[in-house]
Amino acid sequence: MVNFSLRVNAFPLTSKLNDLNWDIHLYTLEGLTVTGEERFRRLSNIAENVESLTGGRTTYYAPTPEENYIVVVNPKVSHQSLLVDKMYKLVLHERTINPSKVREPLRRVFYKISRMKLLSHRMWESERNRYYRFLFTQLEDLENYRIYRGVFLRYDILEDGTVLLVLDPLTRIVTEDSLREIISREGVEKAKRRLRHRRVLIETLRKTPGGYDLRLMTSRMGLLHPDKYAGQTPVVPYKDKMVTIKEYYKRLNMPSFVKDVEDHEILFQAEGSPYYYAVSKARLIVRFEDLKKEERKKLKDIIYLKADQRIKLTYEFLLLLNDMKDPWLGKIEFEDEPFNVSYYEVLKAPKLKFGESTSEDEDLVSAPPLESNKAYREFFRDKLRLGPARRISIPRGNRIVIVYPNDLSEKHVRNFYLKTLRKECLQIFHVSLPRDLYCWQYANIGDLEKIRTNYESYKNRIAGILGILRNKQEELYVELKKLFRDTPNQMLTLRLLTLPFVNPKRMDIYTNALRNLISGFLGKMGFRPWLLAERLNADLYIGIDTMPSKAVVGVAVNPLGDYLLEEIRMLKGRLIPRDTIRRFVRDLVYRAARLSRLADNRKLLVVIHRDGDLYPEELDGILESKEGLLRRGIQVKYVIVSVKKTTPYRIYDLDESLGKYEACRMGSYVKLDSHHALLASTGLPLLSQGMARPLLVELCHSDDEKYGIDVASQEIYRLSYMHWATITQKIKLPATIKFADDFAYMISEGIEEIPTGPPL
Repeated sequence: MVNFSLRVNAFPLTSKLNDLNWDIHLYTLEGLTVTGEERFRRLSNIAENVESLTGGRTTYYAPTPEENYIVVVNPKVSHQSLLVDKMYKLVLHERTINPSKVREPLRRVFYKISRMKLLSHRMWESERNRYYRFLFTQLEDLENYRIYRGVFLRYDILEDGTVLLVLDPLTRIVTEDSLREIISREGVEKAKRRLRHRRVLIETLRKTPGGYDLRLMTSRMGLLHPDKYAGQTPVVPYKDKMVTIKEYYKRLNMPSFVKDVEDHEILFQAEGSPYYYAVSKARLIVRFEDLKKEERKKLKDIIYLKADQRIKLTYEFLLLLNDMKDPWLGKIEFEDEPFNVSYYEVLKAPKLKFGESTSEDEDLVSAPPLESNKAYREFFRDKLRLGPARRISIPRGNRIVIVYPNDLSEKHVRNFYLKTLRKECLQIFHVSLPRDLYCWQYANIGDLEKIRTNYESYKNRIAGILGILRNKQEELYVELKKLFRDTPNQMLTLRLLTLPFVNPKRMDIYTNALRNLISGFLGKMGFRPWLLAERLNADLYIGIDTMPSKAVVGVAVNPLGDYLLEEIRMLKGRLIPRDTIRRFVRDLVYRAARLSRLADNRKLLVVIHRDGDLYPEELDGILESKEGLLRRGIQVKYVIVSVKKTTPYRIYDLDESLGKYEACRMGSYVKLDSHHALLASTGLPLLSQGMARPLLVELCHSDDEKYGIDVASQEIYRLSYMHWATITQKIKLPATIKFADDFAYMISEGIEEIPTGPPL
């Protein structure tokens, strides 16, 4: 038997937080009246200005919406009060405070000195806490691409004061051609479709004390402006007038930066940004699926690092950061060995229920096997034949609608539905869809009104709608989703129908795609292909996600993993204001409790999963919603959990007998302390390449002493099996957050009135 243990790519500081011997002063900031995101921008700028006045490392601290502080670490000069920017007053609040009182500000201090260190090594900051440098090794026959190697870092401070530095290697591949060459080759309209929402690498300049340095930044592609030009259209404010991009850099005494930019070169904007860039200053970031077959073979080991490669590069970046010497803080040093975790295990897959029977028969209730991808797929194929765990009755006479492009004939469409899709649905899912169809053809978006007229005429006789699009970028997608929002609908592309002819040797790919399509379609219609066999601990589970500056989205799920309903509110900025989330959670919980017919004579346990960081203002608002629910006759206890899906954490299996690191298995669970844990809800053997990126689970609040970090993580893992549109592969997120995440994506696509029902 192999003697294994789980390890994480986190390295503890050699001293705990309270042993650092740092002199920390806390100043109250007076005169700041702005709120929201502008408040934090001002606080950050003020902290930067205070640094030179005090001679210490500074950052801000905003524990509540009303309190604003500046934290100064190891100041050379201690002031009783200070005037900053001629309008803000700092008053010394407390001298030599305990570091544990300002954990979050101190995390920012660690990030700041790490950033300075990496930039001094000529790395460039791409996104938050991600840094890259050019990989100079040239790969044969891959001159069309530029390859960058980088690191993603994170700091966490645990309950006992352990400071963890988390490091994970990154790889970024971009096209050698700039967007200018792509647009010149493909034309503006085609390039617009290809580049829509794609990530690009943009060259710009960063101001430093010594002048300007080249900076590379990544962003999503926004608007392409064929009517605006780099040397002809004034788009940049400079002093009292607007100037062209080329003129702007010349006025900065940096004409060399735009030497190769042509006057008639068109401009673009990054998504959500007001700034303009010349298309020759950006390159397309390459996805693995963009590569040709032979290119994938050559780049696979660079993109999808094996465990031993990844840990080796991790140590290289640790070596780079481990000699940080800050003029105010002194030497910052980390242990050479990974953090010794207190508890770990591999969680078992939950039992799932198929068929409508309440029997505990093994045929109806069993856990999916995890020994291979094949076994996982065959499990669902066999169990789904037992029929859905919950059926609906389709009214007699109701039909399925198929909306399809004029690339197809009506005969082709009917054959696909009757002889393939409907037949597969009956054989695999034990569900008989209506035989009768409405077939509505379109040539382009100009036919939308004709489709709308048909839909309004037959709306009450439609069981569900299948929309066939020419491609994923089809502009009709958004319009059809808006039009059919009150009727279960599923979109697919022509590619699915042509797969058997394009790749007849890989019918398994076609079959899997078809079954995922059917499973998602049935879920939207109200069928439940499977449910959890054993109830979870709480009465309701809520998932919350945001689409910044657009909406906050919430969904409710019951203890068997069944989707209940959704709630949407408009949102300004990135943070959810206290009053907004108070009302939002109150209404969502109230509606879900009424729908589930939960008893009023006891306190309901409600678990809330927040996608990403939970801010103090949001936590306060959620807790305040109890009062509004009580006035409506519902008592609640809350457990509030932050689930972060994109962090640099990795979990490794260490074969202790060989000292060899391997990728972790699915269900690997590592407890960091009583409020923080890592959960690999995907992994070996279902993950065919690379390594799983685990979820970082943080227990932010619990009204139930029995509901701790272990229970929270186990239930998140169980809910990650509850998504009905992926029967051939497993999702990473719990259903609560996955559903909310998918709704947020629809909103980002312009579907503001989102469809009712699970987004499958």
